[in-house]
Amino acid sequence: MEMNSSCSMKRVPLLVAIAIGLYFMNPTEARRTIIDITHTYYNVIPAFGSPNGSKPIIHEQDRDGFQTGYYTVGTHYGTHVDTPQHLMSLIDNPISVPTLDLLTLIGPVLVVRIPTGVQNITAQVVCNLGLPTGLERVIFKTDNTDRCLMNQIPFEKNYAGLMPDAAEWLVKNTTIKFIGVDYMSVASFNYAVEVHEILLNKPGVIPVECLNLEGVEPGYYDVYCLPTKVETEGAPARCILMKPTKAKRTILDITHTLKNYMTVWKNYAQTKEIIREHNGTHFRTGEFTVGTDYGTHVDSPQHLLSLKDSPISALTLDLQTLIGRVLVVRIPTGVRNITAQVVSNLGLPRGIKRVIFKTDNTDRRLMNKIAFETDYTGLTPDAADLLVKNTTIKFIGVDYMSVASFDYHHQVHEILLNKPGVIPVECLNLKGVEPGYYDVYCLPIKVAMEAATARCILMNTRH
Repeated sequence: MEMNSSCSMKRVPLLVAIAIGLYFMNPTEARRTIIDITHTYYNVIPAFGSPNGSKPIIHEQDRDGFQTGYYTVGTHYGTHVDTPQHLMSLIDNPISVPTLDLLTLIGPVLVVRIPTGVQNITAQVVCNLGLPTGLERVIFKTDNTDRCLMNQIPFEKNYAGLMPDAAEWLVKNTTIKFIGVDYMSVASFNYAVEVHEILLNKPGVIPVECLNLEGVEPGYYDVYCLPTKVETEGAPARCILMKPTKAKRTILDITHTLKNYMTVWKNYAQTKEIIREHNGTHFRTGEFTVGTDYGTHVDSPQHLLSLKDSPISALTLDLQTLIGRVLVVRIPTGVRNITAQVVSNLGLPRGIKRVIFKTDNTDRRLMNKIAFETDYTGLTPDAADLLVKNTTIKFIGVDYMSVASFDYHHQVHEILLNKPGVIPVECLNLKGVEPGYYDVYCLPIKVAMEAATARCILMNTRH
């Protein structure tokens, strides 16, 4: 059936208006309240069993007009997750941090309050909580939070934790896989081995330890807990709570794995072993040392020496920018320098806040090569200028180590990082990611530095 041309002309703006309206009405794009339940990595933090805390974590240096650095963290420092490989008895288990099920670490969670005065969380205590049937995730808020144990450097062994009978009750009588606690161990101090043996021998169970629950009220939330993607038996994680939704989720992990002998910028320390593991009597632990710009990472204004006194570091980046609706666009094949004209030709919609550029870097599998490539695809200064002056984009994602073309590395960063609120997200793994709209969750490790490694995912969310 033919449509009258005048009728067609009238309908096109209406359809466009509807499309724009649907985009901005998307629940994930609305400004949702984010509760960060992650402890910060400062230079020295509390460490399990230590009266003096951790070894120094943060090491900064200046290089080529940039402030850079590296950090060394224990796999069980601060807010972190455990895998079965944490136990010596399960050292050959195939599940390490990169293979933990993100569908367990993301979804509805119930925060419950353990009664005041309880130090040993027994089966009876857990049973008395009346946890709902079918619950998959729980966070126990205890006196550890009220006592501010993570605010003191000396380790406190008289913390609240699970007893073996409570762990046994949870794995045998519930469907819970995510078990969160508010100090360094899910287990009561005197039963650390027994409780971990029970929990980590249950397929799919993930202890999430050392959550910061100050100010968090009991009740239902959506939890997003994204561990650093490093080939170890435990790892730091960035965890947040948000208002619950009824969304069904498909997850695409767009983070490169941190591992020994990985590709790094300009081949600095390219053959360095970043992971060191230690086998004890009952537990395997470890630590890793990574540059702030290794693998998938975010930059803050402090990354520039000219902005090193900016109040915005990786620690204070706006999570509202790093979470929300994103458009993945394909830069035409053969383009090495993404100029203003290339960006203009993409026809980016007005009003978008986040964009990820998928380029030949992905097709060429540059991150699978040890040697650093200088002829990667990146932005030129005029493209950066166009983005900050003519769009509302704050999140700019790319698929190699720098948002900037190699010859314009400093100029592009100067333009982007001098624009308040802009966050370059570099070295995304876009293999298999089709162009289109997604919800992005990009959570950097919570470290007080100028840049930080991040775990980033895309989600197709159906409400």
